Amino acid sequence: MGRRPNRLDYTLPDRGALAALLRNQRKATGLTYHELAPKAGVSAATLKRATSGKVMPTERTVVAFIEACGGDRTDVEKGRLFWRLARMEQRGTRGQRTPHPRLISSQAELSLGLVDLYERDGLPSFREMQRRAGAEWLAISSISRIVHREALPASRGQMAAFLRACRVSRKVQSDWLDTWQRVVSRPYATTIYPVRPRRPSTALRSHERLHRPQDTVLKQESQNNPAKLSAVTSSDVDDAPRLMRR
Repeated sequence: MGRRPNRLDYTLPDRGALAALLRNQRKATGLTYHELAPKAGVSAATLKRATSGKVMPTERTVVAFIEACGGDRTDVEKGRLFWRLARMEQRGTRGQRTPHPRLISSQAELSLGLVDLYERDGLPSFREMQRRAGAEWLAISSISRIVHREALPASRGQMAAFLRACRVSRKVQSDWLDTWQRVVSRPYATTIYPVRPRRPSTALRSHERLHRPQDTVLKQESQNNPAKLSAVTSSDVDDAPRLMRR
């Protein structure tokens, strides 16, 4: 009699559902993890962890697992969908929704929409996104600024490359490109969060501290009353506001 599998962890429901999907795939084949490992090109321990519900497997592991179990294209796409939902759940963005690109009317909404596309694609690595972008060069630094909401794509070509990197269908890409063109035609379109000017420092610089009015008064008083000089010093004047607040 075989060993009973460990109980599924549904602490994160979508991650648990992904693990259950993988378990059912393996159960249908009747193979052990050690028998599946050579077919998947992944260690048996990695495959077993993927079905525990306690850890988040990589997309590559999920696809390899399903293909090793003899799953077809539909099974693989279902596995990818479950994986993306689990990733979004893990990051706390599962229930967030952005408007249709045609309804976007501001830089902030467009920025949120692009981040949503990135999230829904399962947060691929920047290197992977760069590879998917194709002919149009998409720098890793540009990807980082876009997904961290620091800037919008700098050109129409870069916008198209980002959409390809997020595996947005060609049919939907045109709506996003039109939205980008409409939004960036406004002033300051590439700055999502304008940097607020820093307030001038109130601290006196060293050359200013040499000629403070209170030092002049102190000098005049010390000339009239030398004994007062030992009782009142420049540090006392500096500490006066702090002492008054006590």
